[in-house]
Amino acid sequence: MRVVMLGKWPEEGHIAGGVASSTVSQVREIGKSSEPEFYFVSFGLRDRVLQEGFATIILIKARSVYYAIPFLAILKLWRRIRKLRPDIIHVRGGNPSPYLIDALFLARGTKKVVTFGSCETKELVARGRIKRNSLRHVILRWLEKQTALRTDLIVALSSSLAAQICHLAANAEEKTIVVPNAVDVGVFSPDASPDLARKQLGLSQADFVIFHAKAFDPFNGQLFLVKALPKILIGAPNAKLVLAGAGPLLADVRHLCVTLNVSDHVIFPGRVPHQQIPHYLAAADVVVIPSVRINTNEEGSSNFLLEAMAMQKPVVATDVGGNVDAIAHGDTGLLVPDKDAPAIAHAVLLLHGDHALAERLSHNARDYVVKQRTWGENAETILKAYTHLLAREHAHSR
Repeated sequence: MRVVMLGKWPEEGHIAGGVASSTVSQVREIGKSSEPEFYFVSFGLRDRVLQEGFATIILIKARSVYYAIPFLAILKLWRRIRKLRPDIIHVRGGNPSPYLIDALFLARGTKKVVTFGSCETKELVARGRIKRNSLRHVILRWLEKQTALRTDLIVALSSSLAAQICHLAANAEEKTIVVPNAVDVGVFSPDASPDLARKQLGLSQADFVIFHAKAFDPFNGQLFLVKALPKILIGAPNAKLVLAGAGPLLADVRHLCVTLNVSDHVIFPGRVPHQQIPHYLAAADVVVIPSVRINTNEEGSSNFLLEAMAMQKPVVATDVGGNVDAIAHGDTGLLVPDKDAPAIAHAVLLLHGDHALAERLSHNARDYVVKQRTWGENAETILKAYTHLLAREHAHSR
């Protein structure tokens, strides 16, 4: 079996963000075995061929003319894929790209797999980047439906996303599987020391540290976490909120801190390199993921949530998207309604005041990810899906 995966490969090993991290982790895990014969093809700064174990990464130089004339990029990619003669093409991402166009419309006689991290059209409408029923909206919606129709297997990162995908085409439900993101439980280990990050942030051992690290984006809900802080400070005056990341809403969040007079209790360390996240998580007493639902659109599968659980930290998360797949309320974490600052404050204070509960939830969270959400489990599920897909094809051809 020969598999070609298409998507964006991080340049020069610079892994920034959940998508890049999950891409590299999945490829590395698949590359631990010589079967299937596996290639990852991506555009990059220059032509290169890399190895991740048995996996071969082929980078095609993204020439400036490709941005002006996208068809040339599509043609270049198609020629490269054709030389590899894959049995399966797997596109990471259902958003419009040369990778998706090549797989859907140019690859003939090849099984097609697409991983959906979101329903792109709904997300763009929710973010206000396109208007519903505009020409661009109609085109993107048509492409999403074509993806659902032409793909042999759809991989959704969460059960809620799978439910949305099933509405794209009549037969989408029968060929959609849920394969959520995973975590490296060796890198994200509870053995990490909290001292380094606490020293960098100017935190004392007496501080009760609430940690969050995501882009400042409407879907990530930092405004509601800050709104919860005044109530948290009543019950935990030693609380310090660390909000790592960057993004379009950073200025709004800073302004809200000033308005609520909580600036002295909030630390903004900026964008933290992914390899430093374990140190920051080690310094946390509780982790909050206040993601929000916007016009039925919600987060798929949060890498940061899994990383916090792997670090054996008690987690408070909103009951949206993939959070619900990962957290069993009262067992592996606490779930609260989205956009509900009082509920966030109540949950955080509950963990602050009940150390036995916090310890039980954090141990159960670590146990859950070790058993069910490692990259080994993720790759095994994907490889079984590939095998089943080809076996089904051989059975039909008899």
